[in-house]
Amino acid sequence: MTVSSGECVFIILLVTAFIGLWRGWLREIITMAILLAVILFLITIGNHLLYQFIFVNLSAAFHALLNGNSVTAAPSYTPPNAEGDTLFTLSTFTILTGISYLVGHKAGRPPTAAVHRLTGIIPGAINGIAITWYSVTKIIPDLQVNAQGPNQGSVGSYEPAVFGIGLVFLIIVLFVLMKPKPKK
Repeated sequence: MTVSSGECVFIILLVTAFIGLWRGWLREIITMAILLAVILFLITIGNHLLYQFIFVNLSAAFHALLNGNSVTAAPSYTPPNAEGDTLFTLSTFTILTGISYLVGHKAGRPPTAAVHRLTGIIPGAINGIAITWYSVTKIIPDLQVNAQGPNQGSVGSYEPAVFGIGLVFLIIVLFVLMKPKPKK
């Protein structure tokens, strides 16, 4: 089974549009503004400045603090290798995207009408497109994934475990539903 890049983008677009539907217009607009600013910052020079600050300037400051030496000017940024830079870019983008969603959730009012929820789909989809574009162009530009489904032998070996887990969850749900409700 091969999943094309178009199918992945469509799935991400649907997920972020559903998140926009759930969170509403105002929260998604705030998130979209912050997310687009984060992407613009990281594209221009932000990723290099953050790398310089965290791995060069902070380490020099801690070294000076522990050894009692004065802090000297840090050398200019040079990424050690593509793998380290990609991992740093991924973690920076993930953290800043999470912060943008958190700020949008805390700063925006929750939706009060169905129109607020429905219009939240638009900025939610734009967020998904922006996240996908940055991920594909800056984090994983040459990634190709081929997924294979399970064969009949492996499905048969997992059948008893899946059936047992499902039975346990069914029993738990039944016990929770049969619990007596407190009287008022």
